[in-house]
Amino acid sequence: MKYLIAFLTLIILNSCVSPTMHQVRNGEVSPRKVIVPLWSKKLVKHQRFSQKNEEFSTPVFDKTGKRIIVGTSEGKLICFNLKGQTLWTTNLKTSINSAPLHLKQFNLIIAGTIGGKLYGVDADSGKKKWKFQGYGSFLGKPVYKNGVVYITTTRNMLYAIAVDDGSLHWSKRNETVDGYTVRGHSSPVIDGNHLFMGLSDGQILAVDLQKRGQTLWKKALEDPNEENYIDADADAVIKGDKLYTASYNKGLCVLDKNTGELIWNYRAYGITSITLHKDKIYFVSPSKGIHCLNTSGKLIWRQNIDLGTPGKIVVKGKRMIIPFDQGGIIALNPDNGFFYQRFDPGDGISSNFAIFNNLIAALLNNGSIYLFKIT
Repeated sequence: MKYLIAFLTLIILNSCVSPTMHQVRNGEVSPRKVIVPLWSKKLVKHQRFSQKNEEFSTPVFDKTGKRIIVGTSEGKLICFNLKGQTLWTTNLKTSINSAPLHLKQFNLIIAGTIGGKLYGVDADSGKKKWKFQGYGSFLGKPVYKNGVVYITTTRNMLYAIAVDDGSLHWSKRNETVDGYTVRGHSSPVIDGNHLFMGLSDGQILAVDLQKRGQTLWKKALEDPNEENYIDADADAVIKGDKLYTASYNKGLCVLDKNTGELIWNYRAYGITSITLHKDKIYFVSPSKGIHCLNTSGKLIWRQNIDLGTPGKIVVKGKRMIIPFDQGGIIALNPDNGFFYQRFDPGDGISSNFAIFNNLIAALLNNGSIYLFKIT
């Protein structure tokens, strides 16, 4: 009799548990939020019944972490303080899909447009100081070294621009492959006196900055005769003598930074960004989910997900945060992939995050900029 009573008691107690608590126990949701919105502000009012709204510009914090700068699809470059108050707005006239760059020593913001114009803007007032016309659209993020800004375009052009007046220092043209996506290139990455970038034909290029962009090596990750999508659009990550990159079909590739020789690769379709954190490699394949590997290429964990195209993973302590263009923002535990939270007020997010200490700034496809706190 006592066993029957215990059994009935267990059934009653279990039935009193909420559906949410069942999800918590099953690892489907977390009882705590790890990203908390502090404020949001509408920047773009999209037309009703238009195609899917997308905002591609990645916000940035200035070097002090006290201001946020972001571009919009309407061509506005806007600066906010951490309370969400607008400090200045500058109209660059055509859509801004790239990430601005703040150069504190020059009090300058560098921003490019899809119309091929690169601007130098005063960081305090938003006043345009200079303009450079390039060939192709500026979509990625610029990098800086020794008075020169380096940036690429959709035509596989690499430009070296003087930051004081916007004059051309030198340029390097890489032939564009016909029939392939215009977003198929990566942003440049600088290591020492060398610059690395991925091209739309699946090649990784290394150049010498001291020799005006002279090619050091070029490595083909894909065969354009065999594949339809061959882009190498993941920004390179460099650690020691290894360069971590990816192409659309080949997946994650680890190269010798000095020679371009392939060390190993991990096959996963559609990788567009790579994050290294504490000797772990994180990336998302739209078809195979979120991955965590060690630096030898061994899979530690994988989490299936179907939320559209991912952006760059941000890891902060025990928090891993990922944007998706259909699913908004999700937060997980980077050690085991345990799901914490999903945040999506509508339309997802097609750009990447800006992060400063425990703050994250994000421009969502609904046209609003958000400031979050990581708890």
